[in-house]
Amino acid sequence: MPKFYGYTRASTAGQHYTHEAQEKAILKAYEGYKETHEWGGVFQDKATSGGKPFTDREQGLRLWIVCQSGDVVCWSKMDRAFRSVFDAAQLLQMFHLKGVSLLSLDIALDTGTALGKFVMHLLASVAELEREWIRTRTRDALAIRQSKGLPHGGRPPAGWMKLGSGKWVKDKAERRLIDWAIKNHDHGGMTWDQIVAVLKRRNIRRANGDRYHQPWFHYALKAKAAGYPGKDGWREKCAYGGSLRLERQKPFRKEVMAAARQHSEVCLDGTSESSSQSGDHAQTDGQTI
Repeated sequence: MPKFYGYTRASTAGQHYTHEAQEKAILKAYEGYKETHEWGGVFQDKATSGGKPFTDREQGLRLWIVCQSGDVVCWSKMDRAFRSVFDAAQLLQMFHLKGVSLLSLDIALDTGTALGKFVMHLLASVAELEREWIRTRTRDALAIRQSKGLPHGGRPPAGWMKLGSGKWVKDKAERRLIDWAIKNHDHGGMTWDQIVAVLKRRNIRRANGDRYHQPWFHYALKAKAAGYPGKDGWREKCAYGGSLRLERQKPFRKEVMAAARQHSEVCLDGTSESSSQSGDHAQTDGQTI
């Protein structure tokens, strides 16, 4: 026999009466299902924000796991389970695919009925429209920021790091690391693969946690030669990547290398000219070679 489950949620641990009122309404609703469904109990999420996805909640996840096709999940109000149209549509679809009916007492929504299914599809359509509006606004905002050369949430270019506020600042440690890599490659006889291996062995990474790799250093050479442009989109416009063999086939390779080496000769004993003009910023642990 399928089961009838109840679900309650309160934002703070002290809202005992809230759980009692919700459970009372759920038990009253169960009276109409006694003949066809077995009582499965009430799952209570205490001190849980409504903004947290249903399956990220401890009891919400347990309920999702135990319910089977033909079961009914009931709550007293829609905001006990979700807070936005997007979350509502996603949760309704998840339970629908599992064959579980949802009963929301505040609006008499029963997804086991034809009207309930219609409301479910309507909410899904509204949620898709909401997502498209958000994507459009995001694209427009990013386009404006990129046209002004401002950071828009991507990875910072070589020689730059991103603060918690999203602002880019000069990464002096990374610029010294690039100088060290050029020196060891040109004068120390190390290959780029060997340089990457050393950094990996010492667990030295970029300020954002990314590992260094050979194509990145090829791009970093061009960034250094160009004076470390701190603009979004510059990396994409810059012809970068590929193996060292492919890089040598590019006609501008020699010019780029020559400019980078000339710049590094000034910086081998200290920070780069542009870096020395900035203040001290947070640096990646261990980036002192």
